[in-house]
Amino acid sequence: MKQHEISPEVIAELIQFLSPNIHHSLRQQALDCVIGLSSSDQFNAIFQAKDFLLGQSLCQLICEDIIDGSDVLPALINVTATDVICAKYVISNTELIKRCIEYCRSNNERRLPERLNEPVSDESANYLGYVLVNLTSIAKVRCLLCEKFVQQMLPLVDCNKTPERYLIAIDILRNMCFESSESCREFLFLLVYFKTDSS
Repeated sequence: MKQHEISPEVIAELIQFLSPNIHHSLRQQALDCVIGLSSSDQFNAIFQAKDFLLGQSLCQLICEDIIDGSDVLPALINVTATDVICAKYVISNTELIKRCIEYCRSNNERRLPERLNEPVSDESANYLGYVLVNLTSIAKVRCLLCEKFVQQMLPLVDCNKTPERYLIAIDILRNMCFESSESCREFLFLLVYFKTDSS
């Protein structure tokens, strides 16, 4: 083992503290360690170790609403931005992709005005939006979005109330332009129609 390499035993012990059954203060300390590790060169290997055990734990925490997404999403953003294998693992979790889209659309679906300025919800939605931007650099995700979520993506183009969310939507759309499938052509047609119809 190299001097600065983290042993598999330490990683396995760290993952135990990410369990939903662990007290939230201990789990938060473990998450802080994971987020710190996520910017290291070793994180991709750590994320993939033992059949993506760390990846499974992080995705489970978000998908089951065990914690606020903004506590986990920095690690997922880092790993999906730097490693194709890790990104493919994350996109294979359809529930996580759905959650990303739900967060991106959260402002459009809120009914109570007093909730519009909730910083935690906005922050989580923005983090998940950036994860989705990273994931749309992968053809399989672009196809999934075009085939199943195109109608949900269109309102984001006119998301004027939150400029950051609007920019996230534009980044996603830019990545969608690299998809040449028939479903993507339909997506682009609907986008043009939506923009023309709403103006």
